[in-house]
Amino acid sequence: MGIKVDIAGVRAKVSEQAFENGRFALGNQMISDMDSFVPRKDGTLRQSVHLSSDAKEIIYQTPYAARQFYVQAYNYSTPGTGSRWDLKASSMFMSEWVKVFEKGMGI
Repeated sequence: MGIKVDIAGVRAKVSEQAFENGRFALGNQMISDMDSFVPRKDGTLRQSVHLSSDAKEIIYQTPYAARQFYVQAYNYSTPGTGSRWDLKASSMFMSEWVKVFEKGMGI
């Protein structure tokens, strides 16, 4: 006696395309949620952000982005901003990010 399980629906939900759709949805939501934690003097750093073509990286396209991200400074021009804005945002929004990823995948 055997059991036959049809997993065609599950495979469609976790296909590479569904996973990519989830990554794009997640990346865009992360960019939006992290924005208020990104240092802002004239807004150039915040305006330079975009997703990589495969949605695996969030890229801040300014020469000083890495310094702002990794180096802790004490005189950020906007209160509540600073280095490692990803960690600040993830502590607040991680549960929402999981939901956005799942919704983007179609789950």
